[in-house]
Amino acid sequence: MVSTCGDPDGAKRLAAAYTLVQPCRALGICTRDYLIDVLGKLDANWPSRRVGELIPDRWANDRGLLPPKHSAQDLHRESHRSES
Repeated sequence: MVSTCGDPDGAKRLAAAYTLVQPCRALGICTRDYLIDVLGKLDANWPSRRVGELIPDRWANDRGLLPPKHSAQDLHRESHRSES
């Protein structure tokens, strides 16, 4: 990775960026929208106690971009209904 980044510091920055980009892709959310919003908030001194709100899955869930999560109990009930 260092050869494509130019130096070890560049490789570290790229690896850090991938930790944000890959979850966005996996969740099917627009990486560009996510990064614009999150980087803007961080630039505007987003409170560190609220940084958890900026994690890709939470960010997308808070905007209604992900289907609602089911509890394990709900999934268990649904699987038993389909068996009957």
